[in-house]
Amino acid sequence: MSSDNMLEDLIALSSTVSTTTSLGRVRGFTIDLLFLLKDGPKRLRDLAEITEKTRPYVYTYLRNIRNYGLTEKKGFLWKLTLLGEEFHSYLNILYNNIIISRKIEERRKKDSRKIII
Repeated sequence: MSSDNMLEDLIALSSTVSTTTSLGRVRGFTIDLLFLLKDGPKRLRDLAEITEKTRPYVYTYLRNIRNYGLTEKKGFLWKLTLLGEEFHSYLNILYNNIIISRKIEERRKKDSRKIII
């Protein structure tokens, strides 16, 4: 599945996310939290400890990404929703593509500096 199609599928999965604008706003610390939650549900306290941020700071981000439909709270635990898991996969694909593109570009630059005899 291409990354463009995956994003369209992500949006279609969620009734709480009506536009790409919402998912387009996900960046920075929010992505850090999504990657931490991919390993399984975690308590707010644990996320604050891992990230070395205050609980209110982490809670603000968790609440926002819950509003995007990416996380949910069950008791004391925060976990990814199905949309959150799919969005994490999408981000992972994008990240890997960026790394691969950078390596290819670095190789081209290196090869262009070689002197051909």
